Amino acid sequence: MSEVVRWARAGGGLSRSSSRSSGIALLPVVVLGLFFLYPLALVVRQSFQPATAYADVFASELFRTALWTTVWIAVVSTIGCLVLGFVLALVIAFVPFPGARTVARFIDVYLSFPSFLITLALLFIYGTTGIVGSFQFLATPWGCCSRRSPTSRRS
Repeated sequence: MSEVVRWARAGGGLSRSSSRSSGIALLPVVVLGLFFLYPLALVVRQSFQPATAYADVFASELFRTALWTTVWIAVVSTIGCLVLGFVLALVIAFVPFPGARTVARFIDVYLSFPSFLITLALLFIYGTTGIVGSFQFLATPWGCCSRRSPTSRRS
């Protein structure tokens, strides 16, 4: 007989102590599920309080326009990212150029960071108190966010 068959006939390695410890490990999962699922159920129930709430929202032309615009932007940006990523992947993989390993390492580092960390880094660079943002370039006459509107008159 093989070792696997003997192990399975012996109970698969389960003993009273392992089933007791799995019950103890299940307790925090149940508690966390209760603290997560109960408030979620309350929110879902309250969202249906006026019976026509969802019907009113979906009947709104403004909502449908916003939804269509959101879906359109998501689809177009996904297709664009796929095409651009595919082309860049082919270039990095098959076209030898100076600095190819550096570019590949930069991409690996970028992908390994969580997205909130990248957002935070961009805020540190381009935010109002960041390295670039502290120069207030966007508020100058050459920037795109001039303090004066195009229709305002100079006194």
